[in-house]
Amino acid sequence: RVTVSLQHRQLHPTDAPPYMRRNPELLSVEGARKAEDLGLLSLLHEPELLHALQVRFQEGLVYTFTGPMLLAVNPFQSLPELYSYERLREFVDLPCDDDVPQPHVYGVARDAYQGVWR
Repeated sequence: RVTVSLQHRQLHPTDAPPYMRRNPELLSVEGARKAEDLGLLSLLHEPELLHALQVRFQEGLVYTFTGPMLLAVNPFQSLPELYSYERLREFVDLPCDDDVPQPHVYGVARDAYQGVWR
């Protein structure tokens, strides 16, 4: 349980007004790194979504799922390892019934291709 002290008053993240409520999952950098699908969070609103995207971007993670949608943040730099042949093979070599290992445009393409053949 995380609490914040504001001049002798204890607040829990869910005690705040709706526009200021926080997801316990996103209170740490590690939690934001693990939040690959923001659609699974207990609370999702625009500030939380932007916060999660910012933290994940700062950690070098430019792709994030929100339910079935893939969100991409432009890194404004070259990331050759993000689109390498080895990365592509990670998605191509997955068995048909396996979920994609992390959010990536290759995973979306793989799911679309698999959907055509079902």
